[in-house]
Amino acid sequence: TQDNNPIYIVDGIQVENALNTISPQDIASVDVLKDASTTAIYGARGANGVVLITTKNGRAGKTKVAYNGSFGSRKIFKKMDVLNPYDFVNFQYERYMLQNDTATFKTIYGTTWDTLENYKTTPFVNWQDEVFGRSAFYQNHNVNVSGGDAKTTFNLSLTANQEEGVQLESGFNRYLANFRIDHKASDKLRIGLTARYLDQAIKGAGTTGSGTRTTNRLRHAIQYRPFELPGSAIPIDQFDEDYYIRSSGITNPVLLTQQEFRRQNSHAINLNGYASYQIIKNLTFRTQLGYDVNNREQKLFWGEVTGTARNYNGQPVARRSETEYRTLNLSNTLQYNFGKIGKDHKLDVLAGQEIYERKYTDNTLEVRFLPIGITAEKAFARLSLGSPPAGSTFQQPNPTSYVSAPDRILSFFGRANYSFKDKLLASVSVRSDRSSKFSYDNGDLIFPSGSIAWRFSREKFMENVKFITDAKVRVGYGAAGNNRIADFLYLQLYNTNGQYALNHILIPGYEPEALANSSLKWEKTYSTNIGLDLSFLNGKIQFTTDVYKNEGKDLLLGVAIPPTSGYTSQIQNVGSTTNK
Repeated sequence: TQDNNPIYIVDGIQVENALNTISPQDIASVDVLKDASTTAIYGARGANGVVLITTKNGRAGKTKVAYNGSFGSRKIFKKMDVLNPYDFVNFQYERYMLQNDTATFKTIYGTTWDTLENYKTTPFVNWQDEVFGRSAFYQNHNVNVSGGDAKTTFNLSLTANQEEGVQLESGFNRYLANFRIDHKASDKLRIGLTARYLDQAIKGAGTTGSGTRTTNRLRHAIQYRPFELPGSAIPIDQFDEDYYIRSSGITNPVLLTQQEFRRQNSHAINLNGYASYQIIKNLTFRTQLGYDVNNREQKLFWGEVTGTARNYNGQPVARRSETEYRTLNLSNTLQYNFGKIGKDHKLDVLAGQEIYERKYTDNTLEVRFLPIGITAEKAFARLSLGSPPAGSTFQQPNPTSYVSAPDRILSFFGRANYSFKDKLLASVSVRSDRSSKFSYDNGDLIFPSGSIAWRFSREKFMENVKFITDAKVRVGYGAAGNNRIADFLYLQLYNTNGQYALNHILIPGYEPEALANSSLKWEKTYSTNIGLDLSFLNGKIQFTTDVYKNEGKDLLLGVAIPPTSGYTSQIQNVGSTTNK
């Protein structure tokens, strides 16, 4: 019931929805960490996995300019089989006859069986073709400029993606700019900066909203009657369209797609800077700061044929929302590499501290009872046109505004890596996180992990096996956490959406958002895994397999009792579950 997205670490910094802000052409490598022995050091949200993304940097030498582009079209190649007009109406006739409801059938499809025969000449319309049948053109362009010298390297990438959707009224445009510069200030000091910019527009409401019978647009395209009224052999005045919509819950899919309007525009800026300083030989301090701002504006419009408008006197409804997310990520690490200890041993240790802060604001305005026939563009240009019918009890909703308190995580972590003759490998790590999403008593948690690996490809019995480049077996155990829930669920919060009747007058007031859960705890996943890694032909072919067991303990406790149920207590499930 909660968020199970992985953490995206881009060049050492957590980036929310990283795949939306990075062009594939800018990615140098992607590593996916799944077992707890590697994810535990990311603590607070590592239970869902960690995706490490490294972007391309410049190389010393002449400046290089590269272009990568593609274009084409997309079209669905398989559709669901549907009935032709005669078979469809004949089936409806049999269904209504079994229900002894001839009046309803005659109202919708005709009065006599001779009338039904006319449907044999009615032109067949497959609404899947009308709504999802177009050839959608797309084009992608990327220009990359990179270069530098022995001290400074840079990489600049510009990307444009434009796509039409196969569904009517849908499309996607995205423009990305990515700039990275790395500078060697001295033999001990290195600094760098990465800046990214995103401009993205999404057009269309998609195939489904909540997935209910009336909001699933894919259902309308399949189940709506397979002919148009103007093309029917039956006079239009024999059709009661309003009754057909009310009784079936199905609307003309082309009209529905055109009158369910959505435009979502996003603008994001991501800044990431680092400095690395070698204090003494083998001892390095690194500090890294990331700052991310994401602004999203969404416009939604429901015309008079939509279910939303029918809830409000059959008049259009428009909603506009503006949301801003701001994220700050600061990490500091101190690493000492002992190098070789004697002839056979190697050891390096790392200690670090991290602060992660995220907050957002949201402003939403919804206007109902707009004039029938108004377009979405005119509605958003004149939202003041919305007015409840005279003498009705309908009311316009109040604008809503929300400013979140910062969601903060304070972390301390450490790690040690050891190897013996590069054959026996061991790693241990521990991380302590404190999150503002939990009370003080439950907000702190420790995430330990450890792993041991045997690289048997270095053993003598493998000397004659030339086609295997590298081979090792490993065992790992560790714990990782998940805190991806709403803020302040452990406190009793109130909002101003309450309405109370006093002397036959609705009075606004406070109401609880949900029942508080003071015992809310971290979700903690313990993972045990055994893995085998094989590399063939100098790394050209790689094979990895894992057998693992995950055990979830102290799972996030949710609250499902509505605030108006009348109950004064709740039962909380604090047990553990095991997933294999």
